[in-house]
Amino acid sequence: MKDTLVIVGSYPQTRGLFDFKREDCDIWVFNEAMSQEWVKRADAVFQLHIPTIWRNPKNRNDPKHYEWLKSTNVPVFMQEMYGDIPASVEFPKDKILRDFPNAKQNGEPIREVACSPAWALAYAIYLGYPKIEIYGVELASNTEYAYQQGNFKYWLGVAVGKGIDVNIHSQMFNAPLYGYEGEVFIPYETFSDRLAELKTDELAEKYGASVKVMLLETDKIMQGDNTDKILPLVQEAVNSATALGEVDGVIQENERYKNKADEMIQTDDKFVFSRQEFEHAAATRKNELENISKIIFATKGQLEIYHNSVLLAAKDSPKRRKLTEALKAKQVDLIRAHNAFGIIRGAMNENYQYMARLDAGIKAAGGVKSEEAILQS
Repeated sequence: MKDTLVIVGSYPQTRGLFDFKREDCDIWVFNEAMSQEWVKRADAVFQLHIPTIWRNPKNRNDPKHYEWLKSTNVPVFMQEMYGDIPASVEFPKDKILRDFPNAKQNGEPIREVACSPAWALAYAIYLGYPKIEIYGVELASNTEYAYQQGNFKYWLGVAVGKGIDVNIHSQMFNAPLYGYEGEVFIPYETFSDRLAELKTDELAEKYGASVKVMLLETDKIMQGDNTDKILPLVQEAVNSATALGEVDGVIQENERYKNKADEMIQTDDKFVFSRQEFEHAAATRKNELENISKIIFATKGQLEIYHNSVLLAAKDSPKRRKLTEALKAKQVDLIRAHNAFGIIRGAMNENYQYMARLDAGIKAAGGVKSEEAILQS
């Protein structure tokens, strides 16, 4: 056990801040992340879901997750040891919870651990790591995550209270100081600063490379069935497209707000966005997300039909070539749909972040009445 533990979640905008080449730390990741390209190494994986979930062959994040679990040598923390998962390690939840008897609710020990990152924190405290770094954990995109974030912050507080050196790379603690920094509007430089910190070059390069490799491998279906090689490459391209899209979505949303603020300043020398501005945008993006999800679902079904049609045609025949080209076109359709999904989700989550920031600022400034007073003035 090293002095520093690094907990890495899957949130795209902050997980990439960690350098996997570091050798001075232990690394923990979650669920399907270990089999994805962005995770270069890990010392343990947390898979605390019930078997029905991780044995599911239609796992939306990685259809081959169960196969990976059966073959990995990396220790996997699970609810118990499973015979079909040789690397499984029973997670010591009862021992961990017994280690914090002085935290009580109505006289009984608190037993709330609301997400895998919170379990990881609790276990790290239990093991006695003197330093903990956290990347890729945001827990802010929907109601469930918002509930989990509060509990995760509780365990961060426990860690700090134990004297552990904690460094979290996140926007989780960007709320203003109550009574001192109440902010019921977003400063103009916020959008410029946000745009300056967002980069897409590396993500775009990975996206282009993954699509190219996928199409080259798909061409080989002319000579035989190489489905086992094509499917993982499609999934890799999907992941790359989604990751790039999420950052693009954040960029596009901040550019939109910056341009809108510029227009306001030109006519009135000032600008202000109410909370409703971001709330409406988030709701719009949410509806768009539902629509693109339907397109993705339909495209996946069409892709399967195209794939099966290719395999039924004679090898190296003109018919098989025509069907292969159609298959590749449908693959590109799927990748583009996932890229659009990422863009919409990135934009939606950015609006949620601004809503959370304004909510905190409104409370710090004195509540809804302070917001109304400033907006009216």
